[in-house]
Amino acid sequence: QNPDSPIYAFNHMGTPISDPEIIEVVHLALQIARDSDGAFDITIAPLIELWGYYGDS
Repeated sequence: QNPDSPIYAFNHMGTPISDPEIIEVVHLALQIARDSDGAFDITIAPLIELWGYYGDS
């Protein structure tokens, strides 16, 4: 984890992302998720919770 990274700031503090490359990658990933009916999805939080990686586990 890099506290200086824009993605870290977004995830931990809600800071908007303004880096055009990150925005483009996210837009492309969301389009791929739509086109694949969710088979390829960049959202990982639900799986991390399901697998118990949050907290002390």
